[in-house]
Amino acid sequence: MAARIFRSVASVAGQAQSRSFAAKAAPEADIVGTIFKQQQQKFRALLAETDKLQLPLSGEPAEVKAYVASMDKIKTKVGIPPVQKRMESAIKFTYGIAPDMRSFLQAESALRADMGVPDTLGTEEKLAAALDKVEKSIGGPLLKTDAKGMAAFKKEVAAIEKSLALPSMAKIEEGFKLEEATAMVEDIKNKAIQDMEMAKRRDGLEFITIDPASIKV
Repeated sequence: MAARIFRSVASVAGQAQSRSFAAKAAPEADIVGTIFKQQQQKFRALLAETDKLQLPLSGEPAEVKAYVASMDKIKTKVGIPPVQKRMESAIKFTYGIAPDMRSFLQAESALRADMGVPDTLGTEEKLAAALDKVEKSIGGPLLKTDAKGMAAFKKEVAAIEKSLALPSMAKIEEGFKLEEATAMVEDIKNKAIQDMEMAKRRDGLEFITIDPASIKV
């Protein structure tokens, strides 16, 4: 996930001009209501479809991978974009409303924290150092409208990306999906074990052993 976020940041950092996010005038209540209804419809459709899937509680990589593939198809069918796409959209929007690169990096850091994604690659420190270097050379804040300054910053970001030796975007996304699904399955498995142990102690059935992987969920 950290690699995916850095790639998104690196992508928007190459844009010299601020993007416009002006919206057409419309009643706010109507917009919110419509979006809420659409999200609820998609969520109900997602629940209905995923209820047909069997969770791979065994944790076997092949089974988790097959589960991820099925989930991808379902999300596409009901019109729900994957987490990484929603994250990318959030970063692009954050970039669009930020007046300068320092504001953007600060907002991106806050967004990362809100999403609970640790900076395992240390990119925040690297990007901050690169920005300090560029701002020192231009003698002030790096505005997104500063084509020369943005070009210099883009070169710094490219150097950081090269030093990280990140895999392709496709591999990053696949790895994130597997990581997300594995974590979810592990969480459900642990909860199932806790519930079973509690039931065994309550009913005096401690002698019974159940393999969580054999449970159909």
